[in-house]
Amino acid sequence: LINFEKKINFENGSFEYSKGKKILENVSFEIVNGDKIGLVGGSGMGKSTIVNLISGLLKHSSGEIFINSNKIDYDFTLINLSLIPQNPFFANSSIKENLCFGIDNDKINLDKVYEVLKVVELFDLVNQMDNKLDTIIGEKGTSLSGGQLQRLGIARSLYSNPDILILDESTNALDKNTQKRIINNLFLNYEDKTIITY
Repeated sequence: LINFEKKINFENGSFEYSKGKKILENVSFEIVNGDKIGLVGGSGMGKSTIVNLISGLLKHSSGEIFINSNKIDYDFTLINLSLIPQNPFFANSSIKENLCFGIDNDKINLDKVYEVLKVVELFDLVNQMDNKLDTIIGEKGTSLSGGQLQRLGIARSLYSNPDILILDESTNALDKNTQKRIINNLFLNYEDKTIITY
């Protein structure tokens, strides 16, 4: 288990899912703490593979990885990383419980909850609901729209305060203007965090 503190370096990294089928070959890059990065490319070009290698979910086939300038020769997991999928999991419980997943009710920091809801532009919507943060969102969040659920998923990750935030098309259910505002809000409010979108 490793904390990402300074930078990640891939040097001539390669990855293949099966013999002879290389997804990445001799890829080198550096991610410095606080970087804002977009991975762009068509389907099957290796974006998800790079993210999985960065997070330690996959092990590189060849090449070298350095984290905080230390060479990594073993399986690792970055413990201060949050990966936000396109369709986050939601339980049939309240907005607050879904946002602060796994945290006891008496330990929830409401100021922080309101802060992250403002960043993802859900604060006004939640305040208009009869039960506000205690509103039950239904099985798989059926009482909210796809875009609202995606923003709630981002808010959940922000509440956990990771140093690296990876967004896996986690704003694709939003219209372009809202999508742009949310990304800009993230960049403005979390300048110190490393944010990777793909």
